[in-house]
Amino acid sequence: MQIKSILKKCCDHMDLDVPAECFSGNEELLQEQLAEGGTLNILLKGLNSVVREITSEYFPEVCTATAETVTGEIPLDDLEDMGEILYATDGNGVRVRTFYRNGCVVLPHPGSYSLTYLHRPLTDLSFEDSYYSANFNLTEDILAYGALCEYCLYKEDYDNMAIWDKRYKDGLQSVSRPRRNLEMPRRRWLI
Repeated sequence: MQIKSILKKCCDHMDLDVPAECFSGNEELLQEQLAEGGTLNILLKGLNSVVREITSEYFPEVCTATAETVTGEIPLDDLEDMGEILYATDGNGVRVRTFYRNGCVVLPHPGSYSLTYLHRPLTDLSFEDSYYSANFNLTEDILAYGALCEYCLYKEDYDNMAIWDKRYKDGLQSVSRPRRNLEMPRRRWLI
């Protein structure tokens, strides 16, 4: 999903006063809207807040990385985008116990490890970036609803904020629950 497209949906949903030329390549108008206090700037900040919320609370992205340690400790600063480490495996594929101490991940002994962790986005998305969620059912509209909720909060428009917040949360709930038909077993006569 392109961030530009999500922001355009925000402007269309709420009929915001953003010229259409901002989305078609007019750099001068775009920079004006992306300046501090501009409508697109506020929407972009709201969208980044929503993306961080979705990534950390609703659909965390599980990633795996390899790490080498000489001392049995890996400084957390070396693990840039790692959130919570779910588990670690050594070179033989055996799970090992990890814990945190003094700003480091402590492993049982020196060597090479495979760390499975929850991805934590560090940088904010820009106007030209793309966003891919761990849940493929997440739509641009749901992200736009969340960004509009944040926009209305910033503008202190609490009535509209409640409307967009409800749509956002309803959308997240609809894509997070499993979609399957429950089939009850047929009735049988017991003899």
